[in-house]
Amino acid sequence: MGRAGPNLPVKDLGLIGVMVVFSISGYLVTKSWDN
Repeated sequence: MGRAGPNLPVKDLGLIGVMVVFSISGYLVTKSWDN
């Protein structure tokens, strides 16, 4: 893992984006299921 900074590799940005999308979608799914 490299240093976190403004010059992140595109690969890392893509991985972070996927993780964020999964986290948000999972949160929305569980929230909708609770209701």
